[in-house]
Amino acid sequence: MGEGADFYAGYVTFKGWEADEGIKRPEDYAALLALGGHARPRLLLDIGTGRAELLDWAKAQGIETFGTEIIPALAERAAARGHRMIDPGLSESVGPFDVITAIDVLEHLTPAQTLDLLASVRRLLAADGRFLARFPNGQSPFSGLYQNGDLTHIQYLTPGSLRQMAEKSGLQLAGVYNPRSMPTGLQGIKRRAVYLVRDLIEVALGYAYFGRRVPMDANVAVVLQPSAGDGGQDAED
Repeated sequence: MGEGADFYAGYVTFKGWEADEGIKRPEDYAALLALGGHARPRLLLDIGTGRAELLDWAKAQGIETFGTEIIPALAERAAARGHRMIDPGLSESVGPFDVITAIDVLEHLTPAQTLDLLASVRRLLAADGRFLARFPNGQSPFSGLYQNGDLTHIQYLTPGSLRQMAEKSGLQLAGVYNPRSMPTGLQGIKRRAVYLVRDLIEVALGYAYFGRRVPMDANVAVVLQPSAGDGGQDAED
């Protein structure tokens, strides 16, 4: 993945991913997929699978799962759990996918690499498919902990800069969101209270500086879809 590649040699240890702990917060994945309008897709491709937590959750929902991963040990771990791992360069003829995800991935790429990835995403998406990306929020004053805490992070993205690249790749912006999940019970009540405080801060800052509300959580979720007249793959392809 370009600059900083030497740091990937010890990345599993750096991230504390030696143990295969399983799905820790399934509500996160349900909330993320719901943002794209495909809460129960038929086919899902996860780019940069990591520990394959999202794929494990999706497979448990009956979704057919595909993944990419540049770290061999993690790719082998995901394949052993029944996920079809494909070339990280996305050169294979697969899909069309209802949903393609890139969770905490795009910040590891250069703009040129992101453009190449988005072109592949457009090719692999179904006509009504969605691409869902989460990354440190470059328009937030609270994102530095995530962006600057990892030397493999190369670019600092905002929803606007991703839209700029998407429009050169046959994709268009479908939505920008604070990626929030809501567990049940007491934990959910506590999280609602935290979100309320954060929303008040977000509204105040947004209107004070930009005249509108701007998503300012430390991470942001962006949904892209094929541009009008460029509808991705047909199901018959």
